[in-house]
Amino acid sequence: MKPNKSKLKNFVVASVLIIALFVSCKKEKSEEVAVQPKSDITVLFDGTNLDHWEVRDVGDAKFRIKDSTMYSDKFEKGDFIFTKKEYVNFHLKFEYQLPDDGNSGVIIRAGSERPYDWETGFEIQLVSPWTPPLDDFHCTGALYGYAAVQNRPTETPNQWHSMEIRCDRKVVTTIVDGNLTMTVDTDTIPKMEHMQLKGFVGFQPNHAEKEGKYVQFRNVSIKDLDLNPDYVAKGFYEEDERLRVLAHERAVALGTDVVDQLVVLLAEQNTMVKNGAKQVLFDIVVKATNPNTSVSEKNRVKDALNESLNTSVVPDYCKTYLEELIRIME
Repeated sequence: MKPNKSKLKNFVVASVLIIALFVSCKKEKSEEVAVQPKSDITVLFDGTNLDHWEVRDVGDAKFRIKDSTMYSDKFEKGDFIFTKKEYVNFHLKFEYQLPDDGNSGVIIRAGSERPYDWETGFEIQLVSPWTPPLDDFHCTGALYGYAAVQNRPTETPNQWHSMEIRCDRKVVTTIVDGNLTMTVDTDTIPKMEHMQLKGFVGFQPNHAEKEGKYVQFRNVSIKDLDLNPDYVAKGFYEEDERLRVLAHERAVALGTDVVDQLVVLLAEQNTMVKNGAKQVLFDIVVKATNPNTSVSEKNRVKDALNESLNTSVVPDYCKTYLEELIRIME
């Protein structure tokens, strides 16, 4: 039997409140100066270099820097340009410009081999006015071929437009020129059931297949939602096992930054959530005790566990497990 979504939502809300209380208690106990958190926003393109990108299928359309923009002007032997890093949950922002008969797109959660979009990931469409006119499933901001826009945007050519794409687990939202364009839960689209939930972000060249047609991008940045410990902790409640696995992986990567949230989840009545938190805490300890891990990182993990152990809001049976983890690190 699948977990009741309403109950899961209540669990999530309650856990967020408990985490806030837990963190507050720890702050009151500690007199240390807080460490400035790492930025969760990366500038992927600032007009000066393509360091965060790699070009695939290099041809005449090779993306390059022109007038401080990411620019491509041919589709023949077309290429795609992708981030070097894979993303799961994120908020992408950029500006783009297309000429008459412009046809490009943003590839989301793509694999590393062709076809980059149709088999593993999906495309958010970018076009200028087309003849004949494209329908709402294939216009700018649509989840190409899968979900129509709810608010069709302006597609004026030879003009800069802004776009935002937010991938929040299975909910995909697009915003064009500051206006909500589309939001869809991919669970409602049967054909997307098996698409991967992690992958690279990429831009298509202009494939209008006409000489001299171009596409250009600027001011490209991405906010990695999985650098937020509270966001990652919510993933432990997901019904889809694939999302829980990705949340667990991200939590292990966050290490000490997510220990507070994991300790709170240990006290959950939801067995699935509790067992997930228990396993991830163990995995963090195993990673910290690896011979290749620095002494300072190992001490950070140990200190985080000790701080949690000495917090009054943690139930006794959770403290017992924390004590076991600390003994492993001795």
